[in-house]
Amino acid sequence: MMKKNQLLTESGLPLFVFRAVYGSITLLLLFLLAGIDYPLFGLLTKGYTILIAFTIYMFVLNSGRSGSDHIVFYIAIVYMFVGILDFIALLSFTDIIFSNEEGSTRTILFGTSARWIQLSAFFVPVLFRHKLKTLLPIIMQFLYGAIVIIFVILIHFAIRSDYFSSKDQLVLFRNINGYLLSFIFFLLAIYILLRRSVFGRELAVSLVTILALTSLSSGLLVFFGNKYQSAVVVANLLRVVSAYLLYHLVASSYVRKPMDELQKQVDLQNNKISVFNDSIEKIVNEKIRYLTEKNLELEKSIHKNKAVAKEVYCRTKNNLQIISSILDLRGDISKEHYTDIQAKIQSIALIQQMIYRSENGFRFDLKLYLKRLAGLILKIYGKSKKIKVAIDGQTLDVDLDTAIPIGLISNELIANSILHAFPEGRSGKIEIEVCRRNSDAIQINYRDDGIGLPRNFVLESNGSLGLKNVESIVVEQLLGTMRICRDNGFSIKITIPVLHDDLIATLNK
Repeated sequence: MMKKNQLLTESGLPLFVFRAVYGSITLLLLFLLAGIDYPLFGLLTKGYTILIAFTIYMFVLNSGRSGSDHIVFYIAIVYMFVGILDFIALLSFTDIIFSNEEGSTRTILFGTSARWIQLSAFFVPVLFRHKLKTLLPIIMQFLYGAIVIIFVILIHFAIRSDYFSSKDQLVLFRNINGYLLSFIFFLLAIYILLRRSVFGRELAVSLVTILALTSLSSGLLVFFGNKYQSAVVVANLLRVVSAYLLYHLVASSYVRKPMDELQKQVDLQNNKISVFNDSIEKIVNEKIRYLTEKNLELEKSIHKNKAVAKEVYCRTKNNLQIISSILDLRGDISKEHYTDIQAKIQSIALIQQMIYRSENGFRFDLKLYLKRLAGLILKIYGKSKKIKVAIDGQTLDVDLDTAIPIGLISNELIANSILHAFPEGRSGKIEIEVCRRNSDAIQINYRDDGIGLPRNFVLESNGSLGLKNVESIVVEQLLGTMRICRDNGFSIKITIPVLHDDLIATLNK
């Protein structure tokens, strides 16, 4: 089964198969070209190896040491100088600068120099790999630049001094160097193969293959190059394959390995995220299950409370109706007292009704409650048309313990105004204002435009029972204060302290 991370081409073929097919076709075309135009074949193969040398140098120049093996890094740096010498040899091979005879000599000399530099690119890092970590790239380039310059100077003086004037001498020089290079490349490949555990399997296989191909290429040129042109063609093709494998090794070290490491880190982070998500999902599911169970319990409790509230409301309503019916049967109660008692009963019934219809528990909109209560009292006393009640101020939410006393106070005050402020069927107006006083008290301002209080009025001595009830509720039950005024009718200011923050909530509209 194909691995998940195995690269595929657009056609679906594995990438290594595509490369093998593409490389085989390229080598076949080059081989056919050798039979048609051998100089062009030599130019293309040498140019390809030069291009590879400069390409892998650009890899390390842009990336540095990060993501690469120190051996690969060293080889890539040195291969630029191999490319320089091969490029000079290529210029000599094409007779662009030099004459045919001198160009042939320079081609052999610069090509041989390039092979020794190439050998050092593998030999030095393999044998001295532990010391490469501290070797700076600039020093490497300076050293090999100096070596290349020395080679160029030596070759120049060797040609000028006719040291290789004889063709036999030149052939002997090429053959000796070829034997040595081929043998050393082969020994180096054997050394890496034997110590592959030190270098790592993948790097060792790549280096052994490149060195074996390079050794075989040099051996073919030395043993059969003078007799068979096909041996030279095969040697050049092996050099092309070797250059491509080196390119693939450098590219893999600088691109694929870092990507693999990055992919490992990404996979590791994804695994951590997956584990974290699973744990979070488990916690969330547990919380959802817990909240669902609690919601079900709350819904059951709400339904039960609603049923209880409905039952309480119905029973209270029935009890108040019974009390009202009993009062209707009593014939010894005066009309004034009867109306007063009915008003009190209806104020309590109104609270029960608002409790039953409330959406936020036992809390009430005080202004709305007073508005309904005032209308209900006017209706009971039959004064809805002649006396108007205006409720103004802030919207205040109060609890049941505060609402009932305020309702009784308002009932007494409105009833007192109806009975005493507007005699003989006079029309008039009652104003009630509710507001917050600072943040620790409720203030109720009540006034009517009736006849007002007598000049010598004193609450303790000649105050009505209703006003005394109001004072008792305000002072003793609510721990508040009240102040009566006589200007333009009757007015009273009642201040009720808020003992707890949750007793009242102000909603400014």
